[in-house]
Amino acid sequence: MLLIKLWVQFSIYIIQCVVRTQHPLTIDDNENLGRELFSKAQFSSNNRRVKVGAFEPPHRKHSVSMNRLSLVSRDFARDIGMRHGEQRGRTFYGFGEILAKQVRNTTADTRGKPVKDNPFHANIQFPPDDGKDLILDVARQLAEQATFVEH
Repeated sequence: MLLIKLWVQFSIYIIQCVVRTQHPLTIDDNENLGRELFSKAQFSSNNRRVKVGAFEPPHRKHSVSMNRLSLVSRDFARDIGMRHGEQRGRTFYGFGEILAKQVRNTTADTRGKPVKDNPFHANIQFPPDDGKDLILDVARQLAEQATFVEH
């Protein structure tokens, strides 16, 4: 049922984009993005900080998955995170939230990338790493700007 609601809501969003002549995968600079956090090592609840590891892409990857939080309700976003946690056998703690313009203030970029179980999925795309720890540096910049929001 949640999956059907997600796709209905995404279809409405696409229609709104067509009316505004905006591509539905384009992410506005003021759009709020959320990284799902499944480990206490990824955040500090005391000061609401997100740690660098939350934004480090998996080995040999140049992107991390995000949710387009500005396009769904808090409850909807939480349900998506909870479902992903259940699928992985992990606890969903909340989101590392960051604005798209903060992502773009680094050398990374972000774009919507709907997937079957989450049409509000997006990626933060890291630049190619030339062996100088560029990805780690960008992950550090993202973590410094992100805020932990408990679900």
